[in-house]
Amino acid sequence: MSGKDFMCRPAVPVIISSFLFLLYTRTLYPTVAGGDSGELITAAFFLGVPHPPGYPLYTLAAAAAIRLLEPTGWEVAYRANLLSASLGSLTGVMLYLSLLRWLKMVYFHELSDSTPTKTLGPFEFCVVVPALWGALSFSANVHVWNAFTQAEVQPSLMQQRPCLRMAQVFSLNNFICASILFWNEGWKSRLLLSCSAFITGLLPYLYLPWASANSPDSSWGGEEVSTIEGFQRHLLRREYGTFKLVPNVTILMVRALN
Repeated sequence: MSGKDFMCRPAVPVIISSFLFLLYTRTLYPTVAGGDSGELITAAFFLGVPHPPGYPLYTLAAAAAIRLLEPTGWEVAYRANLLSASLGSLTGVMLYLSLLRWLKMVYFHELSDSTPTKTLGPFEFCVVVPALWGALSFSANVHVWNAFTQAEVQPSLMQQRPCLRMAQVFSLNNFICASILFWNEGWKSRLLLSCSAFITGLLPYLYLPWASANSPDSSWGGEEVSTIEGFQRHLLRREYGTFKLVPNVTILMVRALN
């Protein structure tokens, strides 16, 4: 079996995913990390609503991970952190496959136009190695690595140069973006994927009013998000910059005292 055939076999993504998962789990936060981690884990555990804009998909995914891993006896925060590590390892695989596909198209296009005076290097060095290097370089970036070891929607390392802030995205978003990049066959497929992703991305927000009404004590703003006005305010993050974290502090204080 040639190196080209081996590196394109399904076993390679499994090896990459396993390596990254081991890397992230070995450095995983054993408990609650800083930033918004504690709030997100609490919202997922009690099926509440986190801070605006609510992050419903992440909350539901973390809630599922917490409950599915309950028989292990691991700490709740560790189970939620493990979700980020799992998504991080899958992100690395999807990025590798995307780069591999794109570089293969460029390589064979250039190969068809090659002349005696224009030759290309081996497939492994022109396609496989750059794809693998790009995926692992991204996955092992210190900011990305930090995001993949905790239950967080944004790493706490905020004071960075603008070029580094692009890496400060949460694990679930990275995985979804990498999956969309992989499906890149033609403009019709891209258009269908974009529309489907847009509609599908909105569906989890139906969870917010339900969670706000059923678990107000674990929800940002209590029961306010269950109303149309409160839902709109939460979705648009209108509380940010107003120093007013909830619409009616008095109601929440009375409920907490009782």
